[in-house]
Amino acid sequence: MKIKYAVALVIISIFACSLDHENPLDPKTSGIEAPAAIRGLNVALTWQDSVYVTWHPFVQYDGYFLYRSLDENGYFRRLEGIDLEPTDTLYVDTEINTFERKCWYKMSAFTVIEGDTLEGYRCDPKTW
Repeated sequence: MKIKYAVALVIISIFACSLDHENPLDPKTSGIEAPAAIRGLNVALTWQDSVYVTWHPFVQYDGYFLYRSLDENGYFRRLEGIDLEPTDTLYVDTEINTFERKCWYKMSAFTVIEGDTLEGYRCDPKTW
């Protein structure tokens, strides 16, 4: 009995892998391309506990995601709760103590397609 279930599972798996699946965000079939990497990202220390993050805007996309890390090659956590619009070119980060540590930033543009968010390429990390 166990052999019949194993054989049936293998047959179903092979059949399922051969099905044609449609992904609305697949660039090969949809013609949709991920947003390009942000250009001109600049990070500047302004005063205690404040960092200016500036960039060149991409107005053809729906907004931006901003990421921060304590290490250039470390884990970059997306800053939640900020709403960066397509025409924005500045974000002031006041959530860190710049005297105790140095932070690195990355950024990406995103677009919304059929209710799904398609994030673009992240730019290289920058710091002050």
